[in-house]
Amino acid sequence: MIISHKYKYIFLHTPKVAGSSIAVYLSQFLGDDDLMLDAWNDALNNRIPYNKRVFREINNEYGLQMISEALKRRENDGKLFERPVLDYALRKNIAKKLGTESVHAAAIQVAQYAPEEWSNYFKFAFLRNPYTHAVSFFRFNESAWSLAAGKENELFENNSNSNGQFKNFLRGVLYERNKGIQQNSLPERNYEIPGDKIYMIDGDIAVDYIGRFETLEADIEKISNIIKLPPSVIPFPHTKKNSPVNIRDIYDDESKALVEEIWSNVFRHFDYEFPL
Repeated sequence: MIISHKYKYIFLHTPKVAGSSIAVYLSQFLGDDDLMLDAWNDALNNRIPYNKRVFREINNEYGLQMISEALKRRENDGKLFERPVLDYALRKNIAKKLGTESVHAAAIQVAQYAPEEWSNYFKFAFLRNPYTHAVSFFRFNESAWSLAAGKENELFENNSNSNGQFKNFLRGVLYERNKGIQQNSLPERNYEIPGDKIYMIDGDIAVDYIGRFETLEADIEKISNIIKLPPSVIPFPHTKKNSPVNIRDIYDDESKALVEEIWSNVFRHFDYEFPL
């Protein structure tokens, strides 16, 4: 998520839709007061330094505590150069008001966090074909999804192949979402998957522009013209790439139906079909 006062826009980061690449591209234009929760590690790797907002947000007792906590975590996991310490402290500090430390803040959270900016700034997000989006979520951590919470439930099958594990993943998402709705308490993963709450409020589109993963760079160019960004000094980055997958090998009629139910709000608003 980025709130830019310099160029008066809000970028909402839908998971698994090239959001890190978009954030890194936008980070080169950050003003001193702009807030970015996304992709600082990739930005730093592109020689884009922290802006002044980061230091102002963490220069307090709580921020210093979070820096200390982050250093302890990096000492344990050895990922100091993969997970920046200041990034961790920034997100923890902003979360006190935003309501989440996730870079994938929901539209309603951002609207409540920055109501004046929400009313006046250009708001945009990106989405992708739900059938490929679902596969991307699954492949993000395939081994974990094969051991999904609820694996002992009769809804889940003991499958070792990708098709069966993929269906277990989809069943798990739907099961947890329905359970959360019944308990009136949705965990963050249930708005990150399918991601419609990132750019919708109460099932309706809440942003001014939605780009598509399938036309990513063309849409970035359109958005750049709308918010009047200067010429880029870095090529559009591609921070995360997966090996290609034949989508027909992983889908059957049931998994298609599950995706259509989970991504129902997206299908209601957009004309996506199963890739040929």
